Amino acid sequence: MSFNPARNHELLWEFSIEYARKSPYAEAYRRNCLHSCGETIFLTAVECLLLGEFTIGQELMRKARIFFGAAIEHKEIPPRYARGGAEYLRLCDFALCNWLLQKQHDLKSLKDAIRWKEIWFADAGESWKTEVQLSLPNYLDAEEYDALFERFEAAKLKPPTKLSSIRGQGSMSYVLARHRLGLEYSDNEVEKALTTFFRRNVRSTWLDRGHYTTVALWMKIAYWKPDDDPIATLLKCYEFMPELQPPKYP
Repeated sequence: MSFNPARNHELLWEFSIEYARKSPYAEAYRRNCLHSCGETIFLTAVECLLLGEFTIGQELMRKARIFFGAAIEHKEIPPRYARGGAEYLRLCDFALCNWLLQKQHDLKSLKDAIRWKEIWFADAGESWKTEVQLSLPNYLDAEEYDALFERFEAAKLKPPTKLSSIRGQGSMSYVLARHRLGLEYSDNEVEKALTTFFRRNVRSTWLDRGHYTTVALWMKIAYWKPDDDPIATLLKCYEFMPELQPPKYP
């Protein structure tokens, strides 16, 4: 289903907001699904922000943060558990939630997340290309550049020969890491690469599929600076969807 603000807004009020508001903490705690329930609430919160429901979005993010924090504190073991995977996901979500709520680059949570992801890869015994492509943006956000390069190479991924053709998140993360370290690629090259990458992915690959937190993470990686407003940064995604009108933000 394509990202259609009018239709999404209607569905948000008809189903998602009520469900997220009523989602009970005690039941999630009892069933060891604090993170998964918190993730659903968080996705709804970010969708609220994208559609201009800023007050409700912040309300739901505060609730999601409680769920994430409790899952971390209690070292939750979900019904389907692989060592390192659950820890990685909840720490990444917690860090992104802290950014949107508190303008905080939660480097500690991000670095802890990457440590757990490396444990997951070690237990798996190999680096799947798809999993690496999806994981490397968080390595980049955690400033774990050496680990990013090692994981990129272990997955037998190749540096892009043409920056305007980048599709994978891991490949884009590799380019940005090299640029941040001053090893390769000019500011102009990176800006053009990001523009084509976002035009290709923001709506059709991410928003159309409900990957709202992926959009939030990439807007943070690409554009956010300390003291910038995270919600205004998130809404920059509309620059890559000129056919849509962004919500008015104070």
